This record gives sequence, structure tokens and C-alpha cells, in this order.
Amino acid sequence: MDGGEFPPEYIQFMTSSTIWGMYCTRPEHPYLPDTIKQIEQVQWPQEFENHIFAKTEELKQSLNALLVRYRAQ
Repeated sequence: MDGGEFPPEYIQFMTSSTIWGMYCTRPEHPYLPDTIKQIEQVQWPQEFENHIFAKTEELKQSLNALLVRYRAQ
């Protein structure tokens, strides 16, 4: 994560994960009710996933450049 504040997609991820955990760990009803599933803030944020993939690639490239620069590769 860049910067000192949580990006909106991180907050939505944390909200989605928390709600999912609250509902889907119930032994008798391990699913999200339709009324909950339809709340936009509860839905899985694809933007978060895209950000994680992009940041991972960026970090891999930075690490590779450092390894090449300092001949550690």
C-alpha cells in the first residue's frame, strides 16, 4: 500500500471479508443472505484484487532490478 491512508478498495475488502466471516462461518447457515449480498459495500472489490496483482508485479520488477544492479542474481 502506498501512502499513509487506506485506499477505498482496501476498506471495501476489509468490510467484505468481515461480513463474509460473520455469515459464512455459521454452521447452520454458511452463506450470505441475498439481502446482504446485494449491498455494494459488502461485495468483493475487484479493484482490490487488481491493485494487489499490479503491486506484486511492480515489487517483483523492483526486486529484480536491485538484484541485477548489485549482481546478486
